[in-house]
Formats: sequence, C-alpha cells, structure tokens
Amino acid sequence: MSPYDNASTAAFGLTERLEPVSSAFDAPRAASLPPFLFDMDSTSPNRRLSQALAWAAEAQQVIATQAERIAYLETLTMTDELTGLLNRRGFFSHFNRELAHAQRDPTAGGVLVMMDMDGFKAINDSFGHDAGDAVLRRVAALLGTLVRGQDVVARLGGDEFTILLTRIDQDQGLERANALAQRLNTETIVWHGHTLPLALSVGSCPYSADDRPELVLRRADAAMYANKGKRNPGRRSHR
Repeated sequence: MSPYDNASTAAFGLTERLEPVSSAFDAPRAASLPPFLFDMDSTSPNRRLSQALAWAAEAQQVIATQAERIAYLETLTMTDELTGLLNRRGFFSHFNRELAHAQRDPTAGGVLVMMDMDGFKAINDSFGHDAGDAVLRRVAALLGTLVRGQDVVARLGGDEFTILLTRIDQDQGLERANALAQRLNTETIVWHGHTLPLALSVGSCPYSADDRPELVLRRADAAMYANKGKRNPGRRSHR
C-alpha cells in the first residue's frame, strides 16, 4: 500500500509527507554545491562539463519525481477514498471549470443530478458498516459505467452522490437523469447470502453560465428530497 493512500492525511500533511526521493535531497547536499565546482584547477574543462551535465540531469530527475508526488497528493485530496470517485472538493473543482466553459460558450450547459440512497441506515444497522460500504462501492461502480466519459461523478459524503451531465440540453439531461434513476433502482447486491436492493431518490437541476455551483446543488438537493418524500422505501424488502 502506498504511504499516500490515506486522502485525509495527504490533504493535511502535505509538507510532512514529502520524503526525499534521492540523495540529492538529503539535508547535507541540499544546501551544498556540486563538488566539481570546487575542483576547477585539477579537472579538465571537458570533465567539468560532463560532471555539470550529469549533476543537472540528476537534479532534473529529482524535481520531476517530486512534482509527480505532489500531483499525486493533490489528486488524493480530490478523491473519495472508499469509492474512488471525486469527493466534494473535486466535484466543485470540476463544476467551476464547466461553468467557466459555459461562460465562453453560451450554448454549453448541462444538468446536475443528486442521488441519495433510501434505507441506507437500515442496511448499516442490519448488516454492518462493511455491507454499507459494499453498497456504496456498487453504486459508484454502476455510475461509472452508466455515464458518458465527459460527465462528472462524485460522492459528496455519506450516501449522497452527484452527477454532472455536461454539454447536454435541459430536456435531454432530465430524461437521462430519470433513466439513470430507473436503472439504478433495479439493481441489487448480494451480501453474505442476503440480496440487498439498491434504492435511490433522485433530483435534477439544469445549469448554465450564469449559475453558481452552490445554488444549483441546493436546487437539485431540494428536488431530490421532494422525490424522496413521494417514495415508499419499504416497497422493496431485503430477502
């Protein structure tokens, strides 16, 4: 397991987690100049040039490796550890970019879909949190196969998921959101011999260049809870 697998640790311990990846980053050498600079009289110009090029190549490799590690840690701060989807921070980062794109292209826009599981607490209470985690991973995996490559899927926290259907008109987006809801609500997961149905309430809200991410999310969330109030979570029982 990578020492950076814990996203929360990576987010709040970035400086402490960066370990030297080469002796070139060790404290004694980090503050010193390469030895060949002090050996001008006894080393030929060609020899000094070769040493300088070798040292520069090593330094460049160290910098590139550290940059990769920093990029990896930044990715972890935007990723949900349980499901591998974007987390809330990652979602808003993508949403802001989509709105910026819509400001440059007035025809761009899309639909935000909010999903919340029905009866999730009962699954945790009856079968344990491992079962609940398995259900969340199943939902995440299904969403990953049901959306387009240009769409954005995230787990905002708990049993809440969101999908950004990008570059799609309002009618098509709402139709697509309803189709996703119908499909997900036919799925099940088998946990230690028990068949657990997936039941989700869904709410949608179109967005355009003039919208603010928080307001769009709030509207979709309100629509989702209105839908949840109309549903009967007990209509599908555990078997």
